[in-house]
Amino acid sequence: MVLYVNIMLSDTGKEQAKSWTRELVDLALKCDGTYYLVYQLYPTSDQLRKAYPHVDDFFKQKKSL
Repeated sequence: MVLYVNIMLSDTGKEQAKSWTRELVDLALKCDGTYYLVYQLYPTSDQLRKAYPHVDDFFKQKKSL
């Protein structure tokens, strides 16, 4: 599933978006899914690593280039 949303750019709007984004990521993870790596870094580090278990290897390889 892909969602296209507009968020308010105020501090409150961004905080609200961060909150519901993290909730949606948790729901995807509960269904053994992943999520699209978006521009905003709203998902937590734990959520990222659960969805993409090899992400640290990717970052390590990227850093070595």
